[in-house]
Amino acid sequence: MSFTIYSWYSNFMTYYIQVFSSPFCRPSGYGEGKQIFYSNPVTTDSNGYGVIEEITDFYPLHIIGPCLTVTATEFDGVHYLGTSEFSLGVMAWQPEKLYLPMIVK
Repeated sequence: MSFTIYSWYSNFMTYYIQVFSSPFCRPSGYGEGKQIFYSNPVTTDSNGYGVIEEITDFYPLHIIGPCLTVTATEFDGVHYLGTSEFSLGVMAWQPEKLYLPMIVK
Protein backbone atom coordinates (compact mmCIF):
# COMPACT_ATOMS: atom_id res chain seq x y z
CA MET A 1 0.00 0.00 0.00
CA SER A 2 1.30 3.44 -0.88
CA PHE A 3 -0.31 6.83 -1.21
CA THR A 4 0.32 10.47 -2.06
CA ILE A 5 -0.63 13.53 -0.07
CA TYR A 6 -1.11 16.97 -1.53
CA SER A 7 -0.96 20.24 0.35
CA TRP A 8 -2.48 22.97 -1.79
CA TYR A 9 -1.48 25.81 0.52
CA SER A 10 2.06 24.90 1.53
CA ASN A 11 5.05 23.23 -0.03
CA PHE A 12 7.97 21.81 1.98
CA MET A 13 5.59 21.09 4.85
CA THR A 14 5.96 18.04 7.07
CA TYR A 15 2.94 15.99 8.06
CA TYR A 16 2.87 13.15 10.52
CA ILE A 17 0.65 10.53 8.86
CA GLN A 18 -1.09 7.88 10.94
CA VAL A 19 -3.06 4.97 9.48
CA PHE A 20 -5.40 3.20 11.87
CA SER A 21 -7.26 -0.11 11.67
CA SER A 22 -10.60 -0.90 13.27
CA PRO A 23 -12.75 -4.02 13.40
CA PHE A 24 -15.44 -2.19 11.39
CA CYS A 25 -16.33 1.20 9.96
CA ARG A 26 -18.97 3.20 11.78
CA PRO A 27 -22.40 3.72 10.19
CA SER A 28 -21.23 7.27 9.37
CA GLY A 29 -18.55 5.75 7.12
CA TYR A 30 -15.63 6.79 9.31
CA GLY A 31 -13.23 4.45 11.05
CA GLU A 32 -12.73 4.47 14.78
CA GLY A 33 -8.94 4.42 14.93
CA LYS A 34 -8.73 1.51 17.35
CA GLN A 35 -5.11 0.62 16.55
CA ILE A 36 -2.25 2.51 14.90
CA PHE A 37 -1.30 0.49 11.87
CA TYR A 38 1.36 2.87 10.52
CA SER A 39 2.82 6.25 11.50
CA ASN A 40 5.58 8.25 9.87
CA PRO A 41 6.34 11.79 8.75
CA VAL A 42 6.20 12.84 5.11
CA THR A 43 7.41 16.15 3.70
CA THR A 44 5.84 17.75 0.67
CA ASP A 45 7.99 18.85 -2.25
CA SER A 46 8.07 22.22 -4.06
CA ASN A 47 4.76 21.34 -5.75
CA GLY A 48 3.05 20.38 -2.49
CA TYR A 49 3.18 16.61 -3.06
CA GLY A 50 4.49 14.02 -0.63
CA VAL A 51 4.64 10.27 -1.19
CA ILE A 52 4.57 7.40 1.27
CA GLU A 53 6.00 4.58 -0.77
CA GLU A 54 5.19 1.40 1.06
CA ILE A 55 3.45 0.54 4.29
CA THR A 56 2.45 -3.03 3.48
CA ASP A 57 5.35 -4.38 5.51
CA PHE A 58 2.94 -4.13 8.45
CA TYR A 59 -0.01 -5.79 6.73
CA PRO A 60 -1.75 -8.08 7.60
CA LEU A 61 0.12 -9.25 10.71
CA HIS A 62 -0.41 -6.09 12.72
CA ILE A 63 -3.96 -5.21 11.81
CA ILE A 64 -6.97 -5.74 14.06
CA GLY A 65 -9.68 -5.15 11.48
CA PRO A 66 -10.40 -4.47 7.85
CA CYS A 67 -11.46 -0.81 8.21
CA LEU A 68 -8.56 1.62 7.59
CA THR A 69 -8.67 5.35 8.29
CA VAL A 70 -6.00 8.08 8.22
CA THR A 71 -5.10 11.33 10.01
CA ALA A 72 -2.47 13.94 9.23
CA THR A 73 -0.81 16.26 11.72
CA GLU A 74 1.06 19.37 10.63
CA PHE A 75 4.57 19.51 12.06
CA ASP A 76 6.93 22.49 11.78
CA GLY A 77 10.00 20.59 12.99
CA VAL A 78 9.46 21.56 16.61
CA HIS A 79 5.72 21.71 17.28
CA TYR A 80 2.69 19.73 16.21
CA LEU A 81 0.33 22.36 14.80
CA GLY A 82 -2.98 20.56 14.38
CA THR A 83 -4.51 17.26 13.36
CA SER A 84 -7.04 16.52 10.65
CA GLU A 85 -10.25 14.65 11.19
CA PHE A 86 -10.26 10.91 10.54
CA SER A 87 -10.65 10.11 6.87
CA LEU A 88 -13.56 8.05 5.65
CA GLY A 89 -12.92 4.39 6.36
CA VAL A 90 -11.98 2.02 3.55
CA MET A 91 -11.62 -1.71 3.50
CA ALA A 92 -8.03 -2.94 3.82
CA TRP A 93 -8.24 -4.62 0.43
CA GLN A 94 -9.04 -1.22 -1.17
CA PRO A 95 -6.31 1.08 0.24
CA GLU A 96 -6.16 3.11 -2.99
CA LYS A 97 -9.51 4.60 -1.96
CA LEU A 98 -8.11 6.28 1.18
CA TYR A 99 -8.80 9.98 0.88
CA LEU A 100 -7.67 12.38 3.55
CA PRO A 101 -9.19 15.81 3.34
CA MET A 102 -6.36 17.86 4.78
CA ILE A 103 -8.56 19.77 7.15
CA VAL A 104 -6.14 20.43 9.96
CA LYS A 105 -7.64 22.00 13.05
